[in-house]
Amino acid sequence: MAEAAKTSGSSSQDLGRYETLMAQMTPAVLDVVAADDVTRSRALQALTLRELEDLHVPHIPPVARVGLLEIGIRLGRAEVVAAAQGRPDGAAIIGEFDTFATQLRAATMFGLRSERKQPR
Repeated sequence: MAEAAKTSGSSSQDLGRYETLMAQMTPAVLDVVAADDVTRSRALQALTLRELEDLHVPHIPPVARVGLLEIGIRLGRAEVVAAAQGRPDGAAIIGEFDTFATQLRAATMFGLRSERKQPR
C-alpha cells in the first residue's frame, strides 16, 4: 500500500483512508469468498458500487485500479499455489482462487462501467 500511495502522489492521510476502507470492506469480502459463484459475483459487484465519498478517498484512475487489482491477484495466487502445493485438493483450491480472481476482475469492470454512467 505504501508504495502504491507514494507512486500515485497520495499523502499519508490518503493512505490511512485507503487502509480504513480496506479494513471496513474485508469482512464483506471474506463472507462472499465462501459463497456460491452466483452469490459471490453479485456481492462483489455490489461492493464495487459502494459509495466512497464518505471516506474522502481520492479518486483512483481506472487504469491504476485495474493494475493494482492485477498485482494483488498475482501476489495472492502465488500464496495460494504455495499453500496448496502437495495437497490432494490443491488443484481444486487453485481453481477456486482463479474463479474468484475472474469474478473480482468482472466486478471491477462492472464498477468502472457504472462509474462512467454517473454524472460528475
